[in-house]
Amino acid sequence: MPNTSLNSEKLRILEELRIQAKLTPAGASRYFGLRDRESVRNWELGHKAPPPKHREHMKSYLHSKLGLSHDHVLFLQIWKDIMVGEWGWPSLTVDEMSILFRNVWSSVLKDVPQMAPNRPPHRLIGRSGLIRQLKQRLFNGGHSAFTALNGLPGVGKTAIAVELAHDLEVLSHFPHGVLWAGVGRDATEAGVLRHLHTWAQDVGMSPETIRRLRYVDDLKREVHKLIGNRSFLIVIDDVWNIDGISPLMIAGPNCAYLMTTRLPRIAEQFAGQGAISIPKLEPAYGRTLLSELAPLAVEEEPEAASDLVEVVGGLPLALILLGNHLRQVSAQQRRLRTMIKRLKQAEHRLRLALPSELLGSYPSLSDSAISLWASIEISDQALMDESRDALRSLSVFLSNPNSFTEQAALAVTAKPAQALDQLVDSGLLEIAARNRYSVHQVIHDYAKANLVDTMAYSRMVDFFTGFIDTHADDHTALAQEHENLLGSLDTAFRL
Repeated sequence: MPNTSLNSEKLRILEELRIQAKLTPAGASRYFGLRDRESVRNWELGHKAPPPKHREHMKSYLHSKLGLSHDHVLFLQIWKDIMVGEWGWPSLTVDEMSILFRNVWSSVLKDVPQMAPNRPPHRLIGRSGLIRQLKQRLFNGGHSAFTALNGLPGVGKTAIAVELAHDLEVLSHFPHGVLWAGVGRDATEAGVLRHLHTWAQDVGMSPETIRRLRYVDDLKREVHKLIGNRSFLIVIDDVWNIDGISPLMIAGPNCAYLMTTRLPRIAEQFAGQGAISIPKLEPAYGRTLLSELAPLAVEEEPEAASDLVEVVGGLPLALILLGNHLRQVSAQQRRLRTMIKRLKQAEHRLRLALPSELLGSYPSLSDSAISLWASIEISDQALMDESRDALRSLSVFLSNPNSFTEQAALAVTAKPAQALDQLVDSGLLEIAARNRYSVHQVIHDYAKANLVDTMAYSRMVDFFTGFIDTHADDHTALAQEHENLLGSLDTAFRL
């Protein structure tokens, strides 16, 4: 029977420590000189306590396998405490063990490359399940060693990558460090090569060797050799062109890649089934994030705060910008209410800005201040003229969760289908269902603020007037277009 007095959380940590050493239970049992290959697993499950004769073996094992110096006594104490603490030795609490684990493991990792941007001052909210899923992929190796995050501007792709790059479980699985490259839309060959030169230094290549290797292929080959069987997490952030990052494909068999991009097509090219679309935050998580950033404002004006979460469509960047600005005026009720009134205006929300160091890495943006407008504008500028005009015209529809057919979109935009295809490929137009599209609230606000072709409203009225005539007896079709029909009637009234 398992020893129920042994805390299950401590047993879990014991198992994690063995996993960090990249050893199976059977392998650990053999190392300790045990005939029964299930001995270590039995310790982890709480079935047995380790015999005293094996305790010194454990210390030697940690020294040799994890490369710990004798200064890391506390780290060793955790193992000893887990294994024998409940059988009469002084015992640490789970919280104490977790603190020691973080502090000492960080000390162990201090000499390995950690090139990821610093964590932002705000906590990552509503992504714990996704983080677990991504860690599982990164740890699996093989085809899972290629993972790509894609999604709307401001949905938090880079923030998730930063969180993973600082996660202690990830760092223990990739003990040789994190290699990070922020590429961006305007990436040049010279810029990508600078990243490769930095990586070469961080994996141990001498400056003389780097100077001697004049050609990209030679440098790439030598960095790959130096990595060898070492375990690195390689993050390539904000990719717009898959061909441009080829010099950075230098991983060894024990490494994993994590890429971020706004473009679903790029994510699929890079990672296949490992392309993961990052969703917007659920309303409850959006309110939690806003509450953490501006607690007094949310407490004073709870309904207005919920409305703000809704009008930005659960987009983390938008909520962070809103929360920081609300916090600055929270102490004065008059100013708080004035700010909330302004934030009801879409363009005012879009123009809110904060210094980049408070928001994280945005390689495509050269400005020191980041706003939703600037973040979306980068994608807008990359479009062909026809696609750009089509995006603006689509703002005459309601934003999601409303959707509209491709036939309606073509009629309203008066552009070819290829313009819609580019919007989908750019991540600015969402596929809601087969042959149906929708536009995220924040993208909708940006497109509407830039709309010049006001005839799009007339084209919408004409299309849905004809739709009613054609489907007068088809109640299912009319019900499916209910929101669009109401919107068209309202537009016709205003016109």
